[in-house]
Amino acid sequence: IVSEEFNYFIARFQELVHLILPFFDVNRCIDFILETKNEKIFLVVSGSLGETLVPIIHDYEQIDSIYIYCENKNKHEKWANEIKKIKGVFQALEPMFDVFRRDIRQCEDDLVPFHILSSNYHRNWKNNPADQLFIYTQLLKDILIEMDYKSNTKKEFTDFCRCQYLNNSYQLNLITEFRTDSKPSSSIYWYTRECFLYLMLSKALRIQDINMMIQMGFFIRDIHREIIQSHSKLGKQNSTTVYRGQGITEKNFHQILENNNGFLSFNNFLIATTDRDLSIMYASFARDNHELTGVLFVIEIDQSKSLFTPLDKISYYPESEQQILFSIQNVFRI
Repeated sequence: IVSEEFNYFIARFQELVHLILPFFDVNRCIDFILETKNEKIFLVVSGSLGETLVPIIHDYEQIDSIYIYCENKNKHEKWANEIKKIKGVFQALEPMFDVFRRDIRQCEDDLVPFHILSSNYHRNWKNNPADQLFIYTQLLKDILIEMDYKSNTKKEFTDFCRCQYLNNSYQLNLITEFRTDSKPSSSIYWYTRECFLYLMLSKALRIQDINMMIQMGFFIRDIHREIIQSHSKLGKQNSTTVYRGQGITEKNFHQILENNNGFLSFNNFLIATTDRDLSIMYASFARDNHELTGVLFVIEIDQSKSLFTPLDKISYYPESEQQILFSIQNVFRI
């Protein structure tokens, strides 16, 4: 890749991910992969280099997806088709970027943590660490959405973000825009924008980073309040069915099966859709990852009990007309 093309390549991918590390030495690349823990790696590699490197590293758990970028697609498709984690062989950047965007979002969806509870958890929670964690997490959510935050909280948070994204000009511009232009009433617009906010909040909730959750508490509160306000404007309707397709671990899959009539709580703002076929497609992506089982969640919504909002008029993306966003507090019956 020539210098100008390389810089454009990096700039495009900075729109979607926090950290991009170019490697020009195969051994250093392998060392980095081996040293990476508790993170997912999306690997873009040339065809000639990939033919040597990919068979060595593709089975590692930290490798989520692999993309082959080359000039001779026919040549490299022959070996690439044998490896499930390879999402495609590309001769142009934009088609690869579109697939990369989809895979990044799907990976985030698959990583959304959730608690599974038995139907009588309220009786035995003192003796069950998992049930205790659920209760403490719910209490923390309640505290975050009820807290009064200082007037300079957003400034302090965006100052922190600028340090985190110091070499990412795309995200730095968005941080400035968020700091100057955002309002509490536009929080869902920003959450659905696939920028630093979504990435940082998802990670904080996934790994239970209490300090980061507190730093972003004002944003969590604003999303929750916007959902409440939008939900209050919904006309009365009968129960609605929505769907969510994603991959979950085999352990979690069996826990769900074993807790029929129990409870399920997602530890994030959950996006679902009325499009069943689309959700099935997302669930099917898990076939490419032997660590996950594809699941289609069928969610029956009782408007009087579930706190949610349609995204058609408030999302960053205009094609969100079939999506809904659940508040972080919802608990579902299995």
